[in-house]
Amino acid sequence: MHIFHHAAAKRCLSSRPWNGLLLAGAAGGVVALVALFGAARGAEPEPLATCDLSSNPMSFSTYDPSLPYDDSAVGTIEVSCNAPLALQISLITNDPCMQRYLRSGGDRLAYNLYQDPGHQIVWGSRNPVCGQVLTTAAIFQSQFSVYGSIPRMQSVRAGTYSDTVTIQVNF
Repeated sequence: MHIFHHAAAKRCLSSRPWNGLLLAGAAGGVVALVALFGAARGAEPEPLATCDLSSNPMSFSTYDPSLPYDDSAVGTIEVSCNAPLALQISLITNDPCMQRYLRSGGDRLAYNLYQDPGHQIVWGSRNPVCGQVLTTAAIFQSQFSVYGSIPRMQSVRAGTYSDTVTIQVNF
């Protein structure tokens, strides 16, 4: 069961400096992120800062609902920037706040993503009700672990379950 999925990087333009909002999915490749600004309307934007984002997909083992413990897995996100930047990293899915689902056809398997190995801090989006965004000090490069957990004793049919997670990096 793979969690991270690549989406194309989105270039954002503004007519003045800003703390850019940049979107990229993740799954094994590298996506370049660029914050841009222009001196005046219509002017060619100049790079202010750039970051590369890469990730290793999270893959759970075969889920067995009869086991007396939750199924866990770990994925990683790596961000490398050309200047020291404070980052806010969100993990976004199409599911409601605080609960994510792996899907196989019409069947769902509940899971969640966490910032800590003890599964206490839900890694959420910019909506504070949906868990916490990971915030860093100014960094050039860092690797972040993403901890996944599927709760035990869910009654689901056999199948391949997956989800798509978008990694949103603000700086």
